[in-house]
Amino acid sequence: MKEMILKWMRKQFIITSILFIVLAAIVILAYANFYDKVEAKQAQNTENYLKNIANAEEERLNLKFGGYLSELEMLASFVASCESAYSSDVVKILKDYQDDHEPVKVDIVFQNGNGIMEEPLLEDVTEYEFYYDVFEGKSGIYGGIDSAAGKNSILFAYPINSGKNEIEACILAAYPEEEFEDFSAGSIFADQTTTFISEKDGTLLSKTAAVGNKTNLFEILGQEGADVFDTLKSQIQKGKSGLLTYGSDKSLRYIIYEQLTYGDLYMVTILSASVIEPSSNYIADSGLQLSAVIVACFMLYIVYLMLVYIVRGKKMAVYFDIKRRAGKGKILFFKKKKEDVDTNGNGNEK
Repeated sequence: MKEMILKWMRKQFIITSILFIVLAAIVILAYANFYDKVEAKQAQNTENYLKNIANAEEERLNLKFGGYLSELEMLASFVASCESAYSSDVVKILKDYQDDHEPVKVDIVFQNGNGIMEEPLLEDVTEYEFYYDVFEGKSGIYGGIDSAAGKNSILFAYPINSGKNEIEACILAAYPEEEFEDFSAGSIFADQTTTFISEKDGTLLSKTAAVGNKTNLFEILGQEGADVFDTLKSQIQKGKSGLLTYGSDKSLRYIIYEQLTYGDLYMVTILSASVIEPSSNYIADSGLQLSAVIVACFMLYIVYLMLVYIVRGKKMAVYFDIKRRAGKGKILFFKKKKEDVDTNGNGNEK
């Protein structure tokens, strides 16, 4: 009987162990599936968030630059309506514009490189790339130009069409570098991101005060020593936009690079992953903790079942032992009674 009880207990233990393994596997697979979904959702949310930042920043900057170019467009239309760009009315309106937009400097420059203002805006306009672009009818924004407004000025150029289907002159407005320094300060993401505005060659139009006197984006980012910045430089010079990452774990960074509408300008925004990922990591960690709690509960339940089986087995063993003893006692009792009857019967016969 004892062997039967032990056999029954072993059988129950095996069934319970198999049940535990199956349940543990289900929990692990469920968590793995949950974690994959969290990572996929995290990646999607991150991409959407970064796109929102890029779109918001691009719209803000395009509006800002578009506002400057719109003012030049109005000036260009006024000059085109005058009989001569050298007229006193044109000179007066340019001086008024300078007074209203101090310390901005403006001038009207002809194809021969001469301007109409007393103080030349540039020493030799023909040595700059924008000179050839603007006389092909292209408006644009250019950085790193030494002008009457100061060193590394930001130059806005707009062509003046006289109505003869040819560009006879252009209007130039030079803004001091300080006007665009840390241009991202007005952004709603200023406390989360670092934003640069540069030309394709890396010449900066806007930078943070922390970079000091450096004027080239690739020079600044190249100090990190990461191969990703070589990729960024290559992509920008090819005229592409996109998203890159560098670093790992807590130092992970996202780089968003978008081409702006006006000119060959790029907005490069750097964002720490720690700004947008904590909530997703919290969800994943919570899922892991929940899974651990579930597994622990199953283990406790299995231990409880094993204790129940052990206690029940001991009780059954005691019960069967008592029953066996009682049965054995009955047999001995009846055997003794039989012997007494046989003895008494034999005595009476004598």
